[in-house]
Parts: sequence; C-alpha cells; structure tokens
Amino acid sequence: MTSGDCLKTISGHSSAVDFIEILSDDQIASCSLDKTIRIWSLETGSCLKVFEGHSGYVWRIKLLSNDKLISCSSDQTIMLWDLLTGECLKTFFGHINSVLCIDTLTNDTRIASGSTDKTIKIWDTATGECLQTLESHTRGVWCIQILSNDKIISGSFDNTLKIWSLSGNVCLSTLTGHSGGIRSIKILSNDQVASCSKDCTIKVWNLVSGECLQTIQAHTESIYFMEAF
Repeated sequence: MTSGDCLKTISGHSSAVDFIEILSDDQIASCSLDKTIRIWSLETGSCLKVFEGHSGYVWRIKLLSNDKLISCSSDQTIMLWDLLTGECLKTFFGHINSVLCIDTLTNDTRIASGSTDKTIKIWDTATGECLQTLESHTRGVWCIQILSNDKIISGSFDNTLKIWSLSGNVCLSTLTGHSGGIRSIKILSNDQVASCSKDCTIKVWNLVSGECLQTIQAHTESIYFMEAF
C-alpha cells in the first residue's frame, strides 16, 4: 500500500469502534461502545459473527491460541470466547471498575488486565481465578504490555509508566515525564519502549535506566494509539 487510498469501508457497529484485532489474512475482529464484538471478512467486508454478552462498552480484545478470544469491558468483567461458535466460555470477575486493557502471558495460560480501579490483575485462563493483584498506580490503568513471563509494564492516567515483577508482586521502577495520561505502550526492543499520551507526545524510554531517550511532538491533540514497525 503506497497510495494511501481507502480500499474498503466496513460498517455495522452502532457506536464507536474502540479496537481491532487481526485474526488471519482475511479476518479481523472489532469491539465497540455498542457492547458487541464483531468478526469481519476483509475480502467481502461482511460481518461473519456478532458476539453479545457484555453489558458495557467493550474496550479491548485479544486473540488467544486454539481459536479463543478475550475481551474486557466497562461492565468490570473479562470474557473468554470461542471464535468458532461465538459462545462465551468464561467470565472473569474481580475488578471493581471498568476493565480497560488486557494481554496474555506464558503461552496464553495467564491473562493480565488493567482497570480504572487503579489495579492490574493476573488471572488463570483455565480456571478464571485471580492469581495476584498489583497496586501502585494512583489513577486508572489504561494500557499494559508484556515484557517477559515475569515482567510487565503499565501506563496510567496518573501520567506514569510502571515496570512490575510478577514473581515479587512489586513495582520495580516508575518512569515519569509525561504530563498527561498514558494511552498506549509499544515494545521497540529488549530495552526500549515507546508511550503515547494525552499530552500530545510520544516518548521513547530505556527500560534499564528509566531514562526518556526521545520526545516526539507533532500532534496537536491527545494520542490514543500507536504501532511499532
């Protein structure tokens, strides 16, 4: 794609689309403020399935192995779905406010989630049990990324990023520099991540030293998401 032309417009949700996940070369999944998840054919633009079960906004979705999908919602839950049937296989309860982000660890056997209740929770995918709760942020956790099976990094409305040890159940370091809530984190290399924020900037960080290596500023409004190539 070099022209920048719009090749196809896919419509069907009745409210804002918050996130998309690539399922295969021909299929994507989307989640929306209309409380649904939809599976789409990229070739035809048609909606193949609609997953209904959440009673609030669906903020994020994540593809798992074995044709499974997880979602998180403002209804304070995480749901595990069968992609082939659209059936909700399990609902994870434990957060006391909107669940904003999810990721998976250890070959999808554990799930990490962040919430406006200021916590990060680690879950057993098979049982739905909450294995641990990480607390240090002073406002909601908007984004998380897995650094290893023992380390994760989180971004929060409190304007900070935090690196956590799961085995120690502790915050190892706090990265400060943004003046607005952090909306997205992307891993660039083994020792560098990028973050974007409501302060209209993208920052590149050294994970070992916690130093901000670069600040990129061009947008004039909040940056909600970014992708690393």
